[in-house]
Parts: sequence; C-alpha cells; structure tokens
Amino acid sequence: MTRLLKTILPIILCALFGLSFASPTQAVASLPIVLPALTCDALSATDFSAAVGAKVTINHTEMQTSAQGSWCKVSATIAPEIGVQIALPTQRWSQRFLQVGCGGLCGSINLSLSNASGCLPAMNGEFVVAATDMGHHGSMMDASWAEEYCKTMIRKSASILPGAPTT
Repeated sequence: MTRLLKTILPIILCALFGLSFASPTQAVASLPIVLPALTCDALSATDFSAAVGAKVTINHTEMQTSAQGSWCKVSATIAPEIGVQIALPTQRWSQRFLQVGCGGLCGSINLSLSNASGCLPAMNGEFVVAATDMGHHGSMMDASWAEEYCKTMIRKSASILPGAPTT
C-alpha cells in the first residue's frame, strides 16, 4: 500500500499542479448555457424537502427582469427557520453558482452582487445567486440570537467537565 501511494501520489500532485495553470476562462467557456427545466410558477408548487434533507417551504416566486436578463427570484424557508433567496437565470445560466454573504452576523437576506462587481459573468446573469439569513432575524451586528445557545453549551460543559463554570 505504501509503495502504491509513493508511486501514485507524485502523479496526482503533478496533475493538480498542471491544472492550476489551466486558464479558468477556457474551462468555463466550455460549459453550455442551460435553460430552466421548470417555469417560475411551477417552482412554487415543487417540494424540495427530500433533496435538501429538511422541510422546504417556498414562500414566493417572482419573475424579475433587468438589462442583464431575466431570472426567477425564489424566497423560501428551510426548517426550522432558515430564510433563503435564490435568483435563477432564465436565459444565460452557465452552470455556475454564487453564494453571497449576508454581512456581519447575518440576520437578514441581502441578495445582491455588490461584492462581485468585478465578476462580469455574475453581473451578466450567468450565475445562480443565493443568500440566507443564517436562521435568525435581526440587524447584521445583533448577536442576541447566540445568547441562549452559549448558555446551553455552558450548561452541557458543566455537566461533563468537573469544575467548569455553570453560567
């Protein structure tokens, strides 16, 4: 087994090293445009719970259009209470996905491309773009949601570790 690893590992490393010099533009350029399999209205009636592994409720779907194209904006909740918004391109999806951050400690959904302004394909409607509120509601610097979690972890530590603080 060790001899096999010594033989194969250098080959794998060389291959990966060689791939690091491949042009990302060439790799992406070979991806064909994919058109939607469902209409925006049909998405609202689709159950994604089995694929996600938790109850998914589609709260709202809406077609939106801009100079860059059109997309289906989906607002959903993943159980127990994770808010999600997804913009699904309807004309030029190039099989790529961009998860945008919510800033700070989250608490709200900011489905925008402000952090990707230099990424032309993302700005041109070629990416599926998604954002979440990370399962709580509040301003981006509101950490009140973590207080009960921290108290629970302290109680669990105290029950396992002798001498651990209890509050």
